[in-house]
Amino acid sequence: MAKPAEGHSDRPAFRPYLSKQERLKQERLKKKAGSVPEVDNASIYTPYRELESLAFKKRGNHLPHLKVFEVKGESNQKAVNGLAWCRRLDVSHLLASSSMDGTVKIWDIVKKKVVYDISSHEGALKAAPVWSSCGRYVVSGSFDKTVRITNIEIGKERQVFRHRDRVTCVLYDPTDDNIVISSEWGAIYAWDLRTNPEVPVKTFKTHFGMVQDMTFLPNTKQFISCGDEVMKGGADKSIIAWDFASGAIISRQIYHECYSCTCLRIHPHRKQFMAQTNGDYIALFLTNPPFSMDRTKRFGDHKVSGFPIKCDFSHDGRYITSGSSDGKAYVYGYKTGLPLCTLDAYPPLEACTGVACHPLLPSTLATSSWLGTVTIWE
Repeated sequence: MAKPAEGHSDRPAFRPYLSKQERLKQERLKKKAGSVPEVDNASIYTPYRELESLAFKKRGNHLPHLKVFEVKGESNQKAVNGLAWCRRLDVSHLLASSSMDGTVKIWDIVKKKVVYDISSHEGALKAAPVWSSCGRYVVSGSFDKTVRITNIEIGKERQVFRHRDRVTCVLYDPTDDNIVISSEWGAIYAWDLRTNPEVPVKTFKTHFGMVQDMTFLPNTKQFISCGDEVMKGGADKSIIAWDFASGAIISRQIYHECYSCTCLRIHPHRKQFMAQTNGDYIALFLTNPPFSMDRTKRFGDHKVSGFPIKCDFSHDGRYITSGSSDGKAYVYGYKTGLPLCTLDAYPPLEACTGVACHPLLPSTLATSSWLGTVTIWE
């Protein structure tokens, strides 16, 4: 074969035109192909035995006050909407965060760095990530209309469920890791990893707008959801209780004030759950019908101001933490309803959107900001 003349190459003289949309698509495919990082997954899941001894030493009235480490926009370039500690206690040093930049990151608070990066989504993530009870899987939902279950231990994607609209919230069944619940505008779907991934096993529909959060009620096959749709003169759709088995609505007359809710959390020991409202306060409700609201106690020194502000119970239920649109994180006493401490987490114009109390260490708290900062406190 004759060699090309000197000064010439085998490359074509002109490159074919690619639109900006095609170029971005190719970049996403390259990013997806390299989305599984070269990490030692066995080392990630090495149990951190010191957690139990630390939990024993830190018993008592310890409140978070010291900033352990903070990452400012280096890993997440946009708002961090959700934080979740691993539910398996021996590896609960792992923290998952979801961001509007389309990634889910797994943090190791002992090594103080990101140890795994899920970048298979092609859209922003409003839904907070959720761990399976075995601690091996993380479920994530995105504006690319997909729900993805990723095996962190072996670095592979287990299953993909496709929606017709943007996914706003995801949830694992606390008693069965094969059941995943996800939501889009005006609909909630239940999926079974053992069946056809194209068809949900259950569908829950009513007029509730965009689902902001969901959680299962303790010791039942019932769950509650909150949406962003309110009615003039009442908000009977903002919190709805569902029966998982039949798909029927148990109650929609739970919260009657004209505010939507952004977050729902179950008390670890009492038969109560709390809801973060856009009225700049947290309200308490019973987990049993008629789901009455406790009108004697409110937690309301923080500000929501339309941001997706999260709240959480401490592992023993004695404290309630909440983010705030003024960049602070508030810690309330559950019994008194009064603020016990305030953390100046971020600048006043950088809302503190996410908070997550550690499931074992009483004074360890994770926070996140609207500009992509993740912080660990002790």
